[in-house]
Amino acid sequence: MKPARGFGILSQGANVANHILSQQSAKYVGRIGALAVALGISTGVASTTGAPEAEAAPDVGISIGGVGINSASATAKSSFGSAAVAIGHNSSAEATNGVLNRAIAIGNNSSARATNGNNNSAITLGDNSHTYAGGGNNNRASVRGNNSHAEASLGNNNNASVMGNASVARAGCFDEVGSPKCTPTYNQNNRNTARVTGNDGEARAGDGQFGSASRNTATVNGNNGTQAWATRGNNITAAATGDDSLASGERGDNITATVNGDRSIAAAYGNDASASTTGDVSAALANGERSTATVNGNQSIAEVGTHDTAFADATATVTADNAMALAHGEGASAESTADGWGAAAGAGQQISCDGSPADQCFHPAFPSP
Repeated sequence: MKPARGFGILSQGANVANHILSQQSAKYVGRIGALAVALGISTGVASTTGAPEAEAAPDVGISIGGVGINSASATAKSSFGSAAVAIGHNSSAEATNGVLNRAIAIGNNSSARATNGNNNSAITLGDNSHTYAGGGNNNRASVRGNNSHAEASLGNNNNASVMGNASVARAGCFDEVGSPKCTPTYNQNNRNTARVTGNDGEARAGDGQFGSASRNTATVNGNNGTQAWATRGNNITAAATGDDSLASGERGDNITATVNGDRSIAAAYGNDASASTTGDVSAALANGERSTATVNGNQSIAEVGTHDTAFADATATVTADNAMALAHGEGASAESTADGWGAAAGAGQQISCDGSPADQCFHPAFPSP
């Protein structure tokens, strides 16, 4: 990461940040003058010693309990009982409208906001990155990387974190803070976690538009557009490990969607649905209550239901490459265990294909990856 102007004071700045985070009382406001001198920030007091003029002030802003000093292009703002630190060109930090809020932004053109609630924490380390924690209590948002965003909002005890570049993590509201999809009508999105480790990834956990959603977890470990969505329900887990993959659990409670592979998908919709994909260029799609879709292979598909129709208590399983299992009907069970073979089951049917040339087997046709 390219250092911000004035980053020679990072060691002092880190000590200041740690001091602010550990001391939440307004009685420390009186130390700002001393901190400013230590950091080389002009206090506006004329020198009478005849000493040479100081170098241009670095981009640093410090605010504790509503009192602070801003230097050059950095700005920090706080209210009583909260603290903010900004270090870097055009950096900004805000900790307001609540007590025990902490905001730290270190990087060029970066921001951190902890507002509208109590004991919220927003920490940004990187250039052109942004964090927001608020709209409730005990929310945490953190970024370590460039051009990334992390937002924890619209409820309590939400956690959004990014470690990587050009990535997004949203916990609580599944859309950008301030958008019409983040309505205060549905502000009880609690204990959601969204975490991205990698570049160009996205994790969303919560709701905000269609209702309140709690205890959801979305995790991404990968690059090149990998996404994990755990939204519009409760107790949803979506985890994607790999590049250019998607794990999506939506529209129900107690859903699990897991991907381990590149360019693969696991999607589960409906209460107690489950989808799991292990392999590259594969998909497990479960649509319906208590439906299960599982793939263990490459370039394979396991499907329960369709985009327009959901089937409950159905199962589709593939443990092979270039294979397919389709369960299209209530209580259907389809299984393929042979490379290049497919099995299809209707309502109440149990069809298994191990490669025998029986009527219940077929050769699936796949589009080019």
